[in-house]
Amino acid sequence: MKVLFVSSSPLEYSASSNMRNIALLKGFIENGYEIYTLTPEPQKESLLYDKTICNINIKKKYFIPLGTIHSALTMKKNKKAKIKEDIYKFVKKFKIYDFRSSLAKKEVQIEEQFDLMISSSDPKSSHLIAKNLKRRNPNIAKKWIQYWGDPFADDINNKNFIPDFMVQNEEKKIISLADVILYVSPFTLANQQKRYPRQAKKMFFLPIPYNEKILYEPTANEKLTLGYFGDYQSRNRNIYPLYNAIKNEKNNSLIICGNSDLELTKKDNIKIFRRQPIENIRKMEAGTDILVCICNKKGTQIPGKIYHYSATNKPIVILIDGEKQKEMEKYFKSFNRFILCKNEENEILKVVEKFKKEKTNYQPLEKLEAKNIVKELIDESEKNK
Repeated sequence: MKVLFVSSSPLEYSASSNMRNIALLKGFIENGYEIYTLTPEPQKESLLYDKTICNINIKKKYFIPLGTIHSALTMKKNKKAKIKEDIYKFVKKFKIYDFRSSLAKKEVQIEEQFDLMISSSDPKSSHLIAKNLKRRNPNIAKKWIQYWGDPFADDINNKNFIPDFMVQNEEKKIISLADVILYVSPFTLANQQKRYPRQAKKMFFLPIPYNEKILYEPTANEKLTLGYFGDYQSRNRNIYPLYNAIKNEKNNSLIICGNSDLELTKKDNIKIFRRQPIENIRKMEAGTDILVCICNKKGTQIPGKIYHYSATNKPIVILIDGEKQKEMEKYFKSFNRFILCKNEENEILKVVEKFKKEKTNYQPLEKLEAKNIVKELIDESEKNK
């Protein structure tokens, strides 16, 4: 059985979506499938490049050559490249798809035929590449699965000037071409089925799998150390309750690592880093007593970090926020694995103090192992023949 995986972002780039993609592909391999990939060729000079990320056995890699604009947008910035990037970002506000959508026009010779073709967003242009690939070769795959992170119309990161009805119209067109449509949030699934009832039967939800179990040794910290490892753009997540809860605590410390538009002040007990390579993150995670996730301020999506952390034996605190707090609390409780808390300063302090008194043995969630999630995906896709 053969799978062609399509993405407009190289699998070797450090991004939450690629953690999800690589885990998914590993799950297919463990279920006996051969994996072929079609992505842009990774740029080793890119700020996002991390050779340690894509550690799976891929049968064959097909590459789409990058143009100079695409290369410049991920390279280390000089003044000229920065000007080009700013101009392109402005132009992008008047386009529906991301800047890699032009890659869909480039032809790549693929001789094999596949049992499944999976296009994965983000970026959403991945689905556009798969669409044009199938248009040029209708028999390239028996079935096309679209794997969606953020949906098109409800993407909280969508900052363009395109009217909503045009975005929804394009989303309806692209999902109508798929045989199976997979979402990573049950709340997104419910919204999408309501918005596009004609496609509802093709849609289903599965949680994000993790790549491999990570068992850390107990720490020997003098202070209880919390770790938040992820981006925290102010429009998406409110990190201030966590920061404020710890900044004046003598017996607690915090590590924050991720990109943001905020400039938080370092404290004696709070270390702050920009995004780091995955091997650096693993070292910092090992030194924490509690891993912290913050839910989005709005929208239906669930931060991927929650699922990635589920691969570890660390306590995981989820700070509940946003429009669907009750629904999310009920959903997270169903795993019997997470510590739930409102994203409020006093509530965070209560959880920290309670944790010091209660010692619980945490283990990776077997349910979210890649091979188990992909087995469910295969079963669901078989229903849509």
